[in-house]
Parts: sequence; C-alpha cells; structure tokens
Amino acid sequence: FGFTKFVNISDSEKYIRNFYYLGYEVSFARKSFNAYLNAEGDKNSTNLYLSNLSKSINEVELYAIFSKYYIVSSKILHDSIGNSRGIGFTQ
Repeated sequence: FGFTKFVNISDSEKYIRNFYYLGYEVSFARKSFNAYLNAEGDKNSTNLYLSNLSKSINEVELYAIFSKYYIVSSKILHDSIGNSRGIGFTQ
C-alpha cells in the first residue's frame, strides 16, 4: 500500500492510467465513514489508494516516483514492527 496526494484530479487520473500500464494496482482511495463525514463537501478529493507496492519501497522513494504528477503527500502503511504492508496513499 502507498498513498499519494495530488494537487488536482486531472494529475491523479493521468497517474492512474500511466501506472496501470506499468503493472501497478492503482485506484482512487476510499475513505472510512468517519473520514467521509469529516471531509463531506470536499468535491475535489484527490487521494489515491495504492496496493501491491514493493515491501522495500519507502516514503521518499514513493514520493520520487510520483513527483512528476505534482503530488502533495505520500504515505506507506506499516505493520506493528515497522515493516511496509505494501499499501499506501498519494494525494
């Protein structure tokens, strides 16, 4: 998993198309119910959910991969001992 935050929706759509062809599983992130309630009214959400990431990738590398798409932030989820879960978000 990995998460990337983009500046705008068109950049996130380009990202999805391009990285799909590179073999990544990429989609828009789904928010939890609580997060949805907190962000209600945010029609321009650009969070993307990433899965099947290499367990060795770190947040700096994830950010570098997607930096040409003008991301705002990236996050990789880790287990209780600090190992990557292969899941993240970008925005």
